[in-house]
Amino acid sequence: MRRNTQAAEGVTTTPTNVEATKADARRNQVLDAAAECFRRDGFRGTSIQRISTAAGMSPGHIYHYFDNKEAIVDGIVRRHMDERLAIADRIVPASVTVGVLQAAADLFDDAMQLRLGHERASLALEVLAEGIRNPAIGAVLQQADAHAVTRVFNRLKDSPELRPMTEAELKARLSVIHTLLDGLTVRTAVDPAMDMAAIAPVMAEVVRFVLQGLAAPDPESPTLAAPPV
Repeated sequence: MRRNTQAAEGVTTTPTNVEATKADARRNQVLDAAAECFRRDGFRGTSIQRISTAAGMSPGHIYHYFDNKEAIVDGIVRRHMDERLAIADRIVPASVTVGVLQAAADLFDDAMQLRLGHERASLALEVLAEGIRNPAIGAVLQQADAHAVTRVFNRLKDSPELRPMTEAELKARLSVIHTLLDGLTVRTAVDPAMDMAAIAPVMAEVVRFVLQGLAAPDPESPTLAAPPV
């Protein structure tokens, strides 16, 4: 197969991966347009025609990438989940210098940033509302949430820093942290002017308290440190 090599950047491309990159860009173009339509008009008020107009492509082109609106919502949820999982995957590398629980506490601020902003909050609540009405969307949301908790659980469960505990207890503590983050989404929607500079340190303190309950007794490190300001 003929290859086009960009020697200056050390990047080798083939027609196949160039096409895949273009397809990903088109899919994201549809997802961005759909997200804006869902925020503005709601899931029920948004048609494929409206999404196609916002995306600047024909309905037939959209159906080339997505079977229906539910599939588009699935794509939006999975894209957001990829952002959340990327944060979870940074726990272990960061733990090399500060320990796994401290790394998890320090990354909480990044997780909060994914919930902030009126646009993010309004889209999240619209998708959640549709998930309550529509079992197919509800299944996507439930699967994504369970996957997120499991990913963090797998990053923590074998750490020698943790005291002995059941899987249910560890997952319960992680669910409390997820509940804080989900609640932040609601607060962002109903109080877009809230003072995050004041709220963020308090939320981080609660998370450190929850994580501290996982730690094995260590007289040399009795508490998790506050993140640097």
